[in-house]
Amino acid sequence: MDGLLIPGVSTIDGKPMGGWSQYALSPTMSIWVALSFDEYYLYTGDVLFLKEKAYPFFYEVGKAIMGLLEEKNGKLYLPLSTSPEIYDDTPEAYLIPNSNFDLALIRYLFVRLQEYSEILNKEKTAYEEILSKLDEIAVIDGYIGLNRVERLKESHRHFSHLMCLYPLHLIHYDTKEHRELYKKALSEIEKLGTGMWVGFSFAMCAQLYAMAENGAGAYEKLRQFADGFVEENGFHLNGDYKQKGYSTFHYRRFTLEALFGFCDALQEMLLQEYRGYLHLFPAIPKQWENEGIEFNGFRSYGGILVSGKIKNGYLSEIRLKIPEKMLIKIKNTFPTKRARLETDKKTQIIEETEGFFVLELEKGNAKITG
Repeated sequence: MDGLLIPGVSTIDGKPMGGWSQYALSPTMSIWVALSFDEYYLYTGDVLFLKEKAYPFFYEVGKAIMGLLEEKNGKLYLPLSTSPEIYDDTPEAYLIPNSNFDLALIRYLFVRLQEYSEILNKEKTAYEEILSKLDEIAVIDGYIGLNRVERLKESHRHFSHLMCLYPLHLIHYDTKEHRELYKKALSEIEKLGTGMWVGFSFAMCAQLYAMAENGAGAYEKLRQFADGFVEENGFHLNGDYKQKGYSTFHYRRFTLEALFGFCDALQEMLLQEYRGYLHLFPAIPKQWENEGIEFNGFRSYGGILVSGKIKNGYLSEIRLKIPEKMLIKIKNTFPTKRARLETDKKTQIIEETEGFFVLELEKGNAKITG
């Protein structure tokens, strides 16, 4: 088989460490690693990095995945498919292909390869053909399933079947149909309860609530995380070691990246850009809005540094530090349809177009006030 696949669990120098085969040996874990290359490019806008690092990694992983896919009745499937860590390390963990976990990662891989190929003027026909032969994300009775025949049955610490929502952003919170998918996905995991969750589950759930623009839900999950799963020194523990009733696990094992997930969820509550425009304060609780809140210097796509402030219940200020001339689209959440734009060179009044400010800005600083 041509291409590149890396261990799902490895040492710093890339040597395999082992673990349950559902994640340690899963080929699609290499796609999840590719997401880090993608996000570095998106947040820096570094085309040289895209050309020399991100695209080659995606390309080689793509070749390997293409070598594994088998065509049946005009559709492409992996020979084995899982949704870690559903059913733990048991034979039941091997679901009827493709699981939504694997399918989401594969679709993401070839969508990105198609987009990268356009940017770098590479051949993209093969990726278009593969995408045409992949199923859509499996939905059962309005709920995102584990695969096309099975839904999540019980409380579980992982939401791997929801990778299509976050962090892969394959389904945006932008239409009535998509909003309903988010609503039902969250209601399903809430109905099944948090009994079999661990600390990182609360951070991941907060990320999903942030994507659904539900600030109250995101805040509550972060509050529960901080209350039940963080030691006095700030270190995360997976078990509900204080036995506050958040989980039936009471051990003190830890997952380091859970704290990163907490920070990421908080950032997503304050700023989102994955839909092609800047959206400030998309998912904050009403209390924060009423009391006032601000953030400073968040990095967004293209290397833009974004700061924002809410005062007296309304967005009052956006500040941008722009690395180079670019077109920037901002969702207007000011209380009026007009705003004041100040740049290093001039001041002007701008008006929204269908709910957005679309601005061509030079390198430097910009300030927008309502």
